[in-house]
Amino acid sequence: MNTIRINERSLNKNTSMLREAGMIPGTLFGPDLDSLPVETSIKELKKMNKADGEIYKVKSKTGTVIVKFDEIQRDPVSNEYIHFSLLQLPKNQTSELEIPLEYKGTPKGAKKGGVLVKLMDSIVLEAKPKDFPETIEVDLSKLDIGDKFTIDMLYIPNKADMSLDSDEVVALCQPPAKEVNPETEDDGIAEHLDTHERLDDASL
Repeated sequence: MNTIRINERSLNKNTSMLREAGMIPGTLFGPDLDSLPVETSIKELKKMNKADGEIYKVKSKTGTVIVKFDEIQRDPVSNEYIHFSLLQLPKNQTSELEIPLEYKGTPKGAKKGGVLVKLMDSIVLEAKPKDFPETIEVDLSKLDIGDKFTIDMLYIPNKADMSLDSDEVVALCQPPAKEVNPETEDDGIAEHLDTHERLDDASL
């Protein structure tokens, strides 16, 4: 599980000057926490926003807590980060989180010209914070042309639940697209035109 490095922020700090110094203001809150003004670096926020998984660890006054991003605000013109908020997840309560799928391996069907189609990037699981996996692996190596990788083929931790049907398709390997031979296509057009010419002659 990734860790976000944050610092407590003084409310006397000017947020514009804070951003100019490469820091982004934020808020940490949750059922077991008082709302706490915090800050982190732009570099740290960018790194966490790209990291796999939706839950993170942060250090607070009460110790290490597990959180997720509640909101990340960007400037509508510059698209730069301007504020973030982190929501604490209660230790002993279940939550729903979106867990990314990690695709691995090359389908054996792709080696025969098949086309891999990924239909899902993530799935939603329900579990306690400590029971969430960072990612869920999708092993594509045995997927042949015409094969489908379905939800029931995923490894889901025993203490996590999901609402998706077991036969929902995660990815599939389609047959290669048929190539049209230009000469054959031209012959078909010529034959079509010749037929029309014979019909026109017959009408005369």
